[in-house]
Amino acid sequence: MESAAKLRLLVQRGLSTLRALEKHGLQPALIIHWARDLQKTGVSLTSFCDQKEYIGRSVYYWKKILLSLETVKKNRSIPEPIDPLFRHFRNVNIEVFQVAAYEEEACTAFAALDVVEGKTDAALLVLEDIKNVVLCGDLAIVSL
Repeated sequence: MESAAKLRLLVQRGLSTLRALEKHGLQPALIIHWARDLQKTGVSLTSFCDQKEYIGRSVYYWKKILLSLETVKKNRSIPEPIDPLFRHFRNVNIEVFQVAAYEEEACTAFAALDVVEGKTDAALLVLEDIKNVVLCGDLAIVSL
């Protein structure tokens, strides 16, 4: 098996082991980083298919991390893996006070995917629910 394929398989397997108190796995902050970067890249692309692919993958990662954020809410924090898959990525502990902001970012990604898929009404509903000044611009663009 090619090394890139092995790494991809390892990452996908790591997503399922991402839980509190796991020794191995992906750092939650790394998944958030990937989700943010994929959304940012997807929004900047001009090709509809590429936008859908990048933002869709971003939504996939946000859905995975939202499960962990529920753990953070209940247990107050989620520790970093002792033996992480990507050691070069700096460890960042996710605290309870950060959860709401991450949930808003996830909702923004969901709305972006809705817009790309042509579901503007669903995107409007999601963006209206988020009480964020920055998103007012996004809401205005979608409304046009």
